[in-house]
Amino acid sequence: MKTTTSSFLVLLLSLIIITLIILTPTGEAQGTSFGFYSRTCPNVESIVRSTVQSHFQSDPTVAPALLRMHFHDCFVQGCDASILINGPNTEKSAFPNRLLRGFDVIDDAKKQLEASCPGIVSCADILTLAARDSVSLTKGVGWPVPLGRRDGTVSLDSDTNNLPAFTDSIQVQVQKFADKGLNAQDLVTLVGGHTIGTAACQFFSNRLYNFSTTTTTGADPTIDPTFVPQLRALCPQNGDGSRRVALDTGSQNTFDDSYFKNLKNGRGVLESDQKLWTDPATRTIVQRYSGTIRGLFGLRFSVEFARSMVKMSNVGGHTIGTAACQFFSNRLYNFSTTTTTGADPTIDPAFVPQLRALCPQNGDGSRRVALDTGSQNTFDDSYFKKLKNGRGVLKSDQKLWTDPATRTIVQRYSGTIRGLFGLRFSVEFGRSMVKMSNVGVKTGSQGQIRRVCTAVN
Repeated sequence: MKTTTSSFLVLLLSLIIITLIILTPTGEAQGTSFGFYSRTCPNVESIVRSTVQSHFQSDPTVAPALLRMHFHDCFVQGCDASILINGPNTEKSAFPNRLLRGFDVIDDAKKQLEASCPGIVSCADILTLAARDSVSLTKGVGWPVPLGRRDGTVSLDSDTNNLPAFTDSIQVQVQKFADKGLNAQDLVTLVGGHTIGTAACQFFSNRLYNFSTTTTTGADPTIDPTFVPQLRALCPQNGDGSRRVALDTGSQNTFDDSYFKNLKNGRGVLESDQKLWTDPATRTIVQRYSGTIRGLFGLRFSVEFARSMVKMSNVGGHTIGTAACQFFSNRLYNFSTTTTTGADPTIDPAFVPQLRALCPQNGDGSRRVALDTGSQNTFDDSYFKKLKNGRGVLKSDQKLWTDPATRTIVQRYSGTIRGLFGLRFSVEFGRSMVKMSNVGVKTGSQGQIRRVCTAVN
């Protein structure tokens, strides 16, 4: 029953996302989409997966390495594979990235793809797929990945300053995630990727020695006292600072929720990880992942992680999106003879003057307009309420309400009763990796398809 329920949730998520993507207009095709390589390189996903699987079989630690690399890439100028570029003063050479591994996996996959379909698949898409496959190979739940990213041409070590650091307070971490359109739940969820992660002793050994005068061991008082000897044995004082230690003790090779249970028990290895439990701002979220009751009252980590990765890889949906005037201004002028304004009759008449002011006839077609008027900076369900009220900016968006095939779904997102009978948008769409893999994504002429991932063409 448990497996059936989980499978149903993942299937439901997939159907919702695919429905929204299919109804996106041709003007939006410059962005990511499902089936992007269906004609030009149909085997891209199987090639990447087999490559990751091959490396994983010889070295299982490559899975968390790829996941971490993807995260570090997306948090700096978006998911554009700029982390892969070699050279002095690049992101790869910056201090937070010096211990990243798995570059050979991406190079291997790229080499095979260039042989199969040269000049087609971006390194950014390869890395995004590899991160997803790393989760599924460690018994986590996979998710559909929209593709079509382009590779960035700029990589600067100075841009890594905003990467979340192991010494950051929860307030600082929350702000850094908010800057990417990600909320506190996404923070806790994505950091939960540490369930298959490791950290070098140098990043947490300070917690083990002479940290506090309030404990008999001198260790950080938030660490379970019985856990201190185990960590000290792995990281002796003045020992090898590069030695790596599992961040999810006892379950480091399985993508599961035991990481959160360890936090509850004072067994978080990194100080920033343990703060997720000790800080009231995130403690409730950890509790919901680690409690015995999930579903209605809690959170299923395997499902929520997928939602957050999609969220990171696509920086939200239209609730925090924009569109250029050229893709919808035709709805505003000489569109219909059945309305006094001449605008598309599915647009709220009171909304037409507002859109015309933003997009004058024969004006700048590249000017961007919020797709969720009045709430464009907040990832919430107001977008669906706008559709109900005839305030969908894109014609394809408004069709989600006017078309009977999708109207019921919009109603369930926008109604006053959700939960059992409706849908919680913050949960359903916030299944966040799709959100992460498109943070600041470059598409079309914004980037390139590198011939090799380590150098700009």
